[in-house]
This record gives sequence, C-alpha cells and structure tokens, in this order.
Amino acid sequence: MKKFSRILLRKPQTGIQVEFEPFKQYVVSGDYRRNAIDLVPGWNNPLPPEGGETEELAAYRYDPRITWAIEQHGGVCGAHVLEVGPMEARHTYMLEQAGARIDSVEANRLGFMKCLVAKEIMDLKAKFYLAEINAFLRQSDQSYDLIVACGVLYHMRDPLTLLELFAQKAPALVLWTHFVQDAERANAERDRPPYFSIDGRFGFDVRLFERAYITAEMQDKFCGGVFDHPRWIFRDDLPKALAAVGYDDIRIAHEEVNHPNGPALTIYAQKSD
Repeated sequence: MKKFSRILLRKPQTGIQVEFEPFKQYVVSGDYRRNAIDLVPGWNNPLPPEGGETEELAAYRYDPRITWAIEQHGGVCGAHVLEVGPMEARHTYMLEQAGARIDSVEANRLGFMKCLVAKEIMDLKAKFYLAEINAFLRQSDQSYDLIVACGVLYHMRDPLTLLELFAQKAPALVLWTHFVQDAERANAERDRPPYFSIDGRFGFDVRLFERAYITAEMQDKFCGGVFDHPRWIFRDDLPKALAAVGYDDIRIAHEEVNHPNGPALTIYAQKSD
C-alpha cells in the first residue's frame, strides 16, 4: 500500500512540533495535476505537463489514424461525434481540438476515471458516459454525424450487432481494429466450433474467430472488452459487413499485417446517400 508522507504542525500555544499522519483519503501535496493522475493506476499515455508547447503535448495530440479520419470526413468542426472507448481521452482531445462536440462512452471503470482526470487537466468540454456501448446505443435516441471507435470492434463477442447499431446512429464511422488474415483460415476452421464460426445474417458468410485475453484483464492497464472470448472478423469480410449495414463508401489506411497485437487497419466508412 502506498505510504502517505508525514507533516509537521505546531501544537497550539506551546510551539512544540508534533507529527500527524494524514487520513488516507486526503492528499497533502499541492500538485493537483499529479495528485489527480496518481489517483488512477495503469496509465498507458502519460498526460502532458502543464504550460507551453512540449514534446509530450505534441505526442499527446497526434495520432495519424485520427488525423487521417478527420481528413476523410472533410473536417469535424461543429460535428456531433460519438467516441467509443476513449480509454484516456487522447483521441477525445484531438477531436475536440478539431472542433467536434463529443459524447464519449467508456465501459471500463478505471478508464472512465482516467477520462475525467484528463477532462480536468486538459480542459475538455466532452461529455463522458460510463456505459457498455451496445446497451448505451439501444437505450439512446440520439443520432450523430460521426462515430469514432478505435480499438473497440475486436473486443466484441458479437461485432456484427455493434456494426448494425452504429449504422442506426450515424452516417459515417471510423474504425481502427484488428482482424483475422485469410492465411489463418485453415487453422481457424480446424478449431470450429466454438472458436471458428460463421454468421450469415447479412446474406453471406461472415467468418469469425474467437480470441481470449488469457488473464490480461487482471492488469491495471487492461483496456479490453467487457467479456472474455471476443470474436475477430476476417479481413475480407469486414468491408462486406460494413456495406451490408449501409456504409457503401469504404476507405482503408494504416494496414499493418505485422502489428505486435495482430493485423490491424483503419477504416473510414460512410453512407453515400
């Protein structure tokens, strides 16, 4: 357990110094930024220090995936954006700096607390919601100009349902997601079921391959899905699934087949009508 520092106070009337142990729920430092950051464990992207232009701030506000997505959308100034899985509000900051009005949904309790800390430190106007995204979208009657979901789809047990919900709420969508390469098909099919499965709800076979977190959820930095055993979509089936829910203008960038956590890509998808 973290030790709290002792402070010296003068005993009234005598001037004798007496040591007091502060109550554990209080801080004794005046460094409000550091106190807030230290309140939540497991940060992946350190918040930049206060004051002036710094390398840390430049890194915090730059992610080529988000920059590219904003360009594909023709800018987001004045757009109402739903961000899914903000984690530590880094992309929230970038979108807000570009002029977006943001609702941001996070299911991870610690992730939500990090977002609130970042909101205060980075002076964000975004509204953060602690909720599971499928349930949130089902109960919400709000529509959006754009949905941004980086690192979300591959954490879903039922990724196709989430795509359907996205399509009901916004005419444009940004995804960064891992996928299954077709080269893995033979191995996947040997594992059927439960690991390899086919979903035919869209009138064609969408191939899905189950993964597991293998105790990663025990770590403070875990930012995966709500449930274990998510299912990844095969690479060639992903654009077809997006088209099936109405996103017929699909653009792909940043494809990394050798990404350390598995093949990944960025997609901007919109409804042409």
